[in-house]
Amino acid sequence: FTQDGRRYFTGIIRDITRRKHLEEQLLQAQKMESVGRLAGGIAHDFNNQLGIILFDVDLMLEALSEQDPLREDLLKVRKVLLRSSNLTRQLLVFSRRQPMEMQPVNLNYQIGELQRMLDRLLGEDIEVQVDLGEDLSTLRADGGSIDQVLINLAINARDAMPEGGSLVIQLRNAVIDAEYCKRHSQARPGPYVRVCVSDTGTGMDKEIVPQIFEPFFTTKEVGKGTGLGLSVVYGIVQVHEGWITVESWVGRGTRFEIYLPALVSTMSEEMSAMPAPGALEKAGRQERILLVEDEAEFRERIERLLVRHGYQVEICSTSAEAREACEQLEGGFDLIISDVVLPDGRGHELVAELAENAPQLRVLLITGYADDVMDQSLPLLQKPFAVADLLEKVRQLLP
Repeated sequence: FTQDGRRYFTGIIRDITRRKHLEEQLLQAQKMESVGRLAGGIAHDFNNQLGIILFDVDLMLEALSEQDPLREDLLKVRKVLLRSSNLTRQLLVFSRRQPMEMQPVNLNYQIGELQRMLDRLLGEDIEVQVDLGEDLSTLRADGGSIDQVLINLAINARDAMPEGGSLVIQLRNAVIDAEYCKRHSQARPGPYVRVCVSDTGTGMDKEIVPQIFEPFFTTKEVGKGTGLGLSVVYGIVQVHEGWITVESWVGRGTRFEIYLPALVSTMSEEMSAMPAPGALEKAGRQERILLVEDEAEFRERIERLLVRHGYQVEICSTSAEAREACEQLEGGFDLIISDVVLPDGRGHELVAELAENAPQLRVLLITGYADDVMDQSLPLLQKPFAVADLLEKVRQLLP
């Protein structure tokens, strides 16, 4: 009370809106981490099963002549298997459980395969148009990450077209010159593949466009988005040594243009150099291989393949068995092939330990998914892998 008898209160008002928003973002990030761990476990088991089937198909193809009528059917089965493994890979990329694997990629083929998924993902109200490029150059890229870029952009476009609309993906070769680089600071001269993704949605104000690639920035309602989608897109494009531009018009839509460096060779040239299933030759010279794999059926198939192609193979299902086998074999093994996920430990830790005690020992890891703990410098084959891929890798490691 004051002298005049009036009553006053003193208080502090603090706006905690930003803190609540950050708490929601943290909760969403924790959910994604849980999804990632679940996806990793599923992928490991699922890819093991796909690997068994792919091995059986490849071994049958190897035994059939080029004129055998069953060969065409087996090649169709093989194509479906590889497509199934790509679906698992996309799941792992989305959940951040899959490292990037750079290899020659032709976006005409990549997006042709992705279009079916986009049709299901975006719904009947949105028309997806794909304009493929003629004689499109090859990229050195991670196919799963490129899929993630396109799907993230497509989802953003869908959210900007609540009443339906059109999404257009256009691919073209582009040659960037010095004049263009003056207008775009991230650009560098040279040959590129341009990926243009445009929609007929609500568009964005000019004030919003410069902020859209910032982490956690979103114009969507609470619970409708994390604000991470476009920042992930930006990061993936940067890793591929490219850049992305955006133009948007309120009420008329948005257009993203992505520029990715082109390779000189074409995908057809790359693929023609790959051995066809069945064109395999005996390559081993009785080198001693230790195989550590806990999936019995997969282990037996790999053992049978390696023995057939001239290698001596000792099989184990755990890290403890592998250590014991190394201690008992006089002269040691020439190569150890180990799964990453074992019942009693991690394969990359096992091979590092064994290689430290035997410097001449070569190592090869196989895995249904490569988590972020593993040493990425070690030779690795991602399950499911083809018979030819395994034999080629083993031959490379054993001079």
